[in-house]
Amino acid sequence: NRVVGQNPGERNYHVFYALMAAADAQMKEQFGLTKPTDFWYLNQSGCVNDPSLDDKGDFVKIRNAFKVMKFSDEQIADVFQLLAAILHIGNLEFITAGGAQVSNSDALVVVANLLGVDDYQLQDALTQKTRVLRGEVIATPLDVDQAADSRDSMAMNLYGQCFKWIIKKINNCIRGDETFCSIGVLDIFGFENFEINRFEQFNINFANEKLQEYFNKHIFSLEQHEYNTEGLSWVDIDWQDNGECLDLIEKKLGIISLVNEESRFPKGTDETMLTKLHTTHAKNSFYIKPKVQNIMFGIHHYAGEVFYTTTGFLEKNRDTFRDDILCVLKESRSDFIYDLFENIAESKQGRGGKTMRNKPTVSSQFKESLHALMTTLNSCNPYFVRCIKPNSEKAASRFKEEVVINQLRYSGMLETVKIRKAGFPVRRYFDDFLQRYKVLVFKDSQQPSPAERCQNLLMKLDADKKLWQIGKSKVFMKEIFEMEMEKERETKLSIAATLLKAHIRGYIARKAFKQTIKKIIKVSSYCKMFLCRRRYIKFRNAVIVFQKYERARVARKRLAELKEEKRKEEERLREEQRKREELLAKLKEEKRREEERLRQEEEKRKLEEEQRRAEEEMIKEEQKRKKRGKRENKRSSKISCLLPFILILTITLLSDAERNLLKQRDLERKKAEEKLRELEELTKKLEEEARVQKEAEENEKQKKEVQAKKELERARQIEYHRQLEKEEQERMAEEERLQREIEELKRQEEQNRKNKEDEDRRLYDEEHGDQLKRVEELVLKEFEDSLLQFEEEIGEGEDDVFSRKSEEGQNYEGFLLMKSAGVINTWKKRWFVLKDETLMYFRSKQEALKSGWLYKKGGGHGTLSRRNWKKRFFVLKDTSLKYYDHDGDNAKLLGVVDVKSIKDIVDSSYGRENSLEIVTHERAYQFVADSADDCSEWYSILTRVRSANPYEMREIRDEEANPKNAIGSLDVVLIDSVVPVNIDSKKNAFSIITAERVISLAAESPELMNNWLTALTIYHRGIRVYNKDEISRVAGDPRGIRAL
Repeated sequence: NRVVGQNPGERNYHVFYALMAAADAQMKEQFGLTKPTDFWYLNQSGCVNDPSLDDKGDFVKIRNAFKVMKFSDEQIADVFQLLAAILHIGNLEFITAGGAQVSNSDALVVVANLLGVDDYQLQDALTQKTRVLRGEVIATPLDVDQAADSRDSMAMNLYGQCFKWIIKKINNCIRGDETFCSIGVLDIFGFENFEINRFEQFNINFANEKLQEYFNKHIFSLEQHEYNTEGLSWVDIDWQDNGECLDLIEKKLGIISLVNEESRFPKGTDETMLTKLHTTHAKNSFYIKPKVQNIMFGIHHYAGEVFYTTTGFLEKNRDTFRDDILCVLKESRSDFIYDLFENIAESKQGRGGKTMRNKPTVSSQFKESLHALMTTLNSCNPYFVRCIKPNSEKAASRFKEEVVINQLRYSGMLETVKIRKAGFPVRRYFDDFLQRYKVLVFKDSQQPSPAERCQNLLMKLDADKKLWQIGKSKVFMKEIFEMEMEKERETKLSIAATLLKAHIRGYIARKAFKQTIKKIIKVSSYCKMFLCRRRYIKFRNAVIVFQKYERARVARKRLAELKEEKRKEEERLREEQRKREELLAKLKEEKRREEERLRQEEEKRKLEEEQRRAEEEMIKEEQKRKKRGKRENKRSSKISCLLPFILILTITLLSDAERNLLKQRDLERKKAEEKLRELEELTKKLEEEARVQKEAEENEKQKKEVQAKKELERARQIEYHRQLEKEEQERMAEEERLQREIEELKRQEEQNRKNKEDEDRRLYDEEHGDQLKRVEELVLKEFEDSLLQFEEEIGEGEDDVFSRKSEEGQNYEGFLLMKSAGVINTWKKRWFVLKDETLMYFRSKQEALKSGWLYKKGGGHGTLSRRNWKKRFFVLKDTSLKYYDHDGDNAKLLGVVDVKSIKDIVDSSYGRENSLEIVTHERAYQFVADSADDCSEWYSILTRVRSANPYEMREIRDEEANPKNAIGSLDVVLIDSVVPVNIDSKKNAFSIITAERVISLAAESPELMNNWLTALTIYHRGIRVYNKDEISRVAGDPRGIRAL
């Protein structure tokens, strides 16, 4: 309990001061750290600084120790954040306002942020105690003292769980294999006796009594028992036994048993507990009953008499760390806080909330842990270190004989010195003794009995038998005798070791000499090899030079030959080209001449043809003329008869000569044409070869041009892409600038809107302040009356209520601020729905088919077993299942699962209860719900959505405002009245008054408040108007408002 309270002149644990002294500016801002004097857990004793300690240096040592023990940076930061949260918890203050309420809400918000919990839930857990009465959760306000105890209990448990977690990490780091041996150090509080001794001092002194019993058992009881068992000559030494004192405390009907029994009675008090103690143990010699009736009782401890004040005994024994606080810490968004309390089970609460008889008390837990410690100690070989205080003032260089002698006397140190002086503290088994000290005799004795051999050895060293004795299985020796034997043994071993070292050194020297000879031979061989190789390399380099010049000569000769061959080949090709050109020119010339000759012959033939036709014309004319002369000249018949015959013969002879000439000319023409065709074919062949060669050259040139174009195009593409990237960067920069300007404009518009709303509220309050104040006084009076009546009737069970179902399915909904318990900072934003004669309120707007927290199995390399299970907030909207890191407004979307693409939904278990597996085409998702009902609801809704058609989906969406999802509901028929109230901290407030309670609500604007008042009042009078448009129309009617 040093975390929450210290004695005068004492400091809290050093780590808090080290954190405050060495934290940098960023850490102080992050954790809200200032000065030690600003924190109640550090300044209540009046001692903040200790000149003998260096807090900054201790902080560096702590961080280095964390690193050595393989703590990650994240884990170190989590530990420091938890320590800062504990300091801020101590600054929480409470006032009485309908029960305990937190007066400094700023400190509460800081604590909630550091612990990763909701500040409203944390305040409820600290200021209220919940229980289940007939199936309904009842919250009972705590008083200021009880709330302070809850605060201190949470701080102590946070520190204790963190301490256990660090010890577990250290043990896992230094643990060896399964057969490892270890040395443990046990250091607890010393015996405490202050002016006022409370429940904590009682437990500490009880632990000291148990350890004193353990000390007596090993120093006196077991020691003397072993002497008697081994048959040594021994006189028993008396010692103070504290067994009866322990029986008074822990046996049946002892002090702890009576305190636990009284703690389990709901009406048990510290006074009734003290009366039972006096009645039961008044005759016990170790129990002290004060002569004057007061609130104390005393015990004769081994260290003296101690009187204990019973104030707060039962409350501290009942353990104020309630399940409400445990549930809040288990819902923390911080994995570290969750890990600390994951394995702490909540109390199993039965009907009627009767958990006191089953819940273990603090004293019973302390007793069980102390017994477990004693079981561990009994399995070890203990060594005791007694710490003696020189004075009671904790001052340096001050020695008080009275204080020291009393500590020595009460702790049994005088008897310890006596038994150590008279006894034989050193003992060894015979075989062990012979094995260790046989070096002290040169020749081993031949006695078969180990006891005789040990006795002979001891007789040679001490014949008087004053410093040793022989038992049945062991040798018992004085400590001084053992020291003498060890010195003699060391001398003998030193002489033997010197001789062995001499032989070993000689062996090592000889071995080193042989190794040196081998190395010299090897080095010489390497030297010879190096010289030979150097000569070889020199000769090889010379040969290489000769080869180089010879190869150059041969290459030059071969180059000249190749050049000559190339020159001859080029000349041959040029000559062939020249001949082909000459032949082509000659063929062309012959062709030209032949064509010229043929042309001349053709012209000659045409000319002759024309002459022949002219002659034939002349002959015909002549024949015509002769025929005419034949008629004229009839006188000369003989000449007329012979002349035709002569002409015909002449024409016949002339025609045969011409025909032979034409045939000869045709034959010569055909031969010329044949030769001309041969020349044309040869010309075409030569032209084809020239064309092929020219095409090859053109193709090579085109390939080079295409390659150059490709290189140019590639360079253009690279430059083009660079230009595009530059333009893209400029465009993105411009878009970011525009986005920032748009966001800035939005923020300015939002700020202007808020300022306008605040101004509207202020004007509204000024206009209606007096009227709302009178209504508020009336509401508060009715609230007090209804609260008294509710407390009287809360145990009588729930009244039978009835509700009517509306024929219309319309509903009125919106956000409202709802005040829970108390009047300070207890407003919470809730989503209200008025539907089917029921007013329901939800944690958030019901835009989804279902939402809630689930544990999702994912990646991670954490060292803890739960690292792969992350708590995520899931929202099922339409056919999309989305999960976020938390349920706030700025929650980060971590993933989306399309329900329609799910292959299978399996209700299975993965080492944890209430688990689901969703199998898709890409992967499988594993989820774990907090309860079986929650798991069943998720399984049902996912299965329905997966197999639903469009019509069924519309029906599922109509079920969004389901009372099962609401955190509270109220039948409208139970409402007595709905009135506006005037509350300074909240504008637009109104109250719903029923026979059992008053619900205080606040709207965002006067219009919304009037709409809600109209809707609730109209329905209460029997008119079912749920539609928002209708309600707004009624609210806008002045007559409706005056009627309200």
